[in-house]
Amino acid sequence: MEEVKPPKKSAIPGVTIKQFVEVIPKGCSTPDFERKPITLTLQEGKNAIFRAVVKGEPPPKVIWKRSKKEMNNPDKYQMSFNGITNEFILQINKLTAEDTDLYHCSAVNEYGEAACTAGLKVIQDLKKELQDYRKMLRKR
Repeated sequence: MEEVKPPKKSAIPGVTIKQFVEVIPKGCSTPDFERKPITLTLQEGKNAIFRAVVKGEPPPKVIWKRSKKEMNNPDKYQMSFNGITNEFILQINKLTAEDTDLYHCSAVNEYGEAACTAGLKVIQDLKKELQDYRKMLRKR
């Protein structure tokens, strides 16, 4: 009978780790998050910035995705790495209600993958909504 390994645990709640190989060579490791991106609630028109710090040997590649849509507009979605703070950054520009979603961040190397999600909730600008409502009332 084959031995079934329990899934590796991250020290950070909400992070799942998958191990791709049976044996990890000495000095190497599966990816993990040192700091995972946090859920944000922001007003329409603002920019959202998700930050993640990952570890692993060899250093993992970080991939950002979202649940409902593609992120293939480079003006809207900017992914970068800050070598000073070791942060992988996803910036979402000029938020609209459409950007409300779950954003997935995964760190992958040849030994495994660590994954987590962060929510983004976009709230509409209430002043603008009131102005639009007043305009609608005036038209009647």
